[in-house]
Amino acid sequence: AVDLNCLLYSLEKNLEYFAGELSQLDDQSIWRTTALKRATLCREYLLEDGVFYDYNFLNNSKSLLKSVDNFYPLYCGMASKEEASKTREFLNELETDYGILTCEKNNIKGVYQWDYPNGWAPMQLIVAGGLMNYGYTDDALRIARKFKETVERCFDETGHLWEKYNIVNGTTEAKNEYAMPAMMGWTFGVYTLFCSWLGENI
Repeated sequence: AVDLNCLLYSLEKNLEYFAGELSQLDDQSIWRTTALKRATLCREYLLEDGVFYDYNFLNNSKSLLKSVDNFYPLYCGMASKEEASKTREFLNELETDYGILTCEKNNIKGVYQWDYPNGWAPMQLIVAGGLMNYGYTDDALRIARKFKETVERCFDETGHLWEKYNIVNGTTEAKNEYAMPAMMGWTFGVYTLFCSWLGENI
């Protein structure tokens, strides 16, 4: 999975940094090598035309479904500038007037809440933050504003923040596997961060 490997890469780079801060040079070298090996293997197994995708090791194939997962290498700083540029090229396939979709529309059978047409607050941050890391500030702020306004409009209508939103129509009519909870901390956290990016008060 792209997201898991990128998060592990980020942790390994973090451990490399702190080992250096603590003058534990042998450990620093170990974590640097571990992170580099992971990035190399990710490029071997997950990369397709400059974009990272999930890899199915049972049938030795990549899942070419476009999703937020593709932006994790940008968020975690593993992507090269060229890879970031390639990933940005299909941003319009996930971006709507209301934020970022979990993934593009698909024909996968079943009801999965981490699916089209849903969008979750952490996913908005993964994409916007990843784009920000590589200098695509206008894209990041545009996404931040769209999601911020979606959260505000739904709050005005319902009196709550929500776990996830329908990013196709900008409502709380999300695809659910269980009763959707109100007032999720991550929604408020991402909302407040986006407000700070945009220079607006909460």
